[in-house]
Amino acid sequence: MKKSVFILPLIIFVMLIFSCDSLNPLYGRWADSYGNYLILNDAHDYKICVTSYENGTQISTEDKGTYIVDLNTIILKSETDSDAAPELWEWDVIGKILYLTYKTQENYSSKVVVNELALTKVGSQVVIE
Repeated sequence: MKKSVFILPLIIFVMLIFSCDSLNPLYGRWADSYGNYLILNDAHDYKICVTSYENGTQISTEDKGTYIVDLNTIILKSETDSDAAPELWEWDVIGKILYLTYKTQENYSSKVVVNELALTKVGSQVVIE
């Protein structure tokens, strides 16, 4: 009897661990219907594409590099533009939606074309190409 009391919680714990996409809710591929996406992996690499419109023309900007998470802020450091200042985004995950809000930094001019994104988790792909 004592053995089964110990084994049942252990089985439940193992099932919970392996049923999750990842232990970190940020890992995976996030996208919306406008062509914006963000991929974050556990090696702290990212790839992002942000779409905007200028004079009726659609402009897509892609970037990749490394990231760190500091509480509720994701700090993206570009690999393609090494002179660029890191981009700071406040984040929150509610259900399967990642909400991002751009945080401006003093003394840096922003190249960011959008200030807020709401992306839905579309997969657990974490390979950055």
